[in-house]
Amino acid sequence: MNIYTLHSCIIRSGRGVREAHDAVIARAARQCGITRPEADVLLFLSNNPELNTARDVARHRGFSKAYVSKAIEPLARKGLLSICTDPRDRRRQLLTITGGAEIARQLCQEQQRFLRSMAQGIPEADLEAFMRATEAMCSNAKNYLHEVESDDGAQK
Repeated sequence: MNIYTLHSCIIRSGRGVREAHDAVIARAARQCGITRPEADVLLFLSNNPELNTARDVARHRGFSKAYVSKAIEPLARKGLLSICTDPRDRRRQLLTITGGAEIARQLCQEQQRFLRSMAQGIPEADLEAFMRATEAMCSNAKNYLHEVESDDGAQK
């Protein structure tokens, strides 16, 4: 396979999936009466309850801290999310979905419908092979970046 064809496929398909996912979640957010950033935060917390700080949301989803912060404050004001100080580390603020549980459930259902539609008609074995290949490529990319950064440090 031509490496540039592979690159183009990865970029185009990644962008296409991301744009479609974003549009689906934005539509669901409007139907629930919240903003897209608020939906992103509720979805993340619902799908990852053990990752419950603003920093977790920003780091794992690739959002800016400002994007997350601007979503958390209105969610808390609306009673959809609570912000509590971590008793083990008073510098950390823990986020918990409270009144937003039903909205989070609706958002998760819509996200699941979208994900199922993406996999429709694709044999399970092909999906599993795709996941293995994607994970291997991500690992290879991270390893390459680490090597390049190590080389940069050695040259200084």
